[in-house]
Amino acid sequence: MEGMNRGSGKKLLHKKEIGAMFGYGRDKTRRLLESGILPVIQINNDYVISAEELDKWMKRNAGKKIKL
Repeated sequence: MEGMNRGSGKKLLHKKEIGAMFGYGRDKTRRLLESGILPVIQINNDYVISAEELDKWMKRNAGKKIKL
């Protein structure tokens, strides 16, 4: 997975990084990722999203209430 970050020049965020960005613990992060709210890709037990896609999603959803 890490090789994808280097080769493409795009940063991939993994499950722990996504949770840290939102200030969520393990369980709430899992609920967020499994809810389908974020455009993540599931690879085995991990979830990834490009930093660029997450930024776009944040801009599209700014000011909206999102309930888990």
